[in-house]
Amino acid sequence: IFAEGTRSKEGNTLLEFKGGSFKSAMYARCPIIPVAMIDSFKPFDTNTISPVTVQVHFLEPVSYEEYGKMKSTEIAQMVKERIEARIASAFETEQP
Repeated sequence: IFAEGTRSKEGNTLLEFKGGSFKSAMYARCPIIPVAMIDSFKPFDTNTISPVTVQVHFLEPVSYEEYGKMKSTEIAQMVKERIEARIASAFETEQP
């Protein structure tokens, strides 16, 4: 599920996450696995047919025990912050 509800046109910058996108995980009491996708916008926003490298990072699962007492909007914010941190760290490690 893409919690933003639509595609961001701001590169690797995330939009606000919708709390409702986490309701199914809450009802199922299953882990949430955040996924950070880096440069996934390039095939859509660049006017080229050249190959593009997209990074997909599977983050540490968030167990129901960790988010079970939170509101869906709080879960959305927590997951967004984790994904943003992973995207930021990917760019920090690329610097010479």
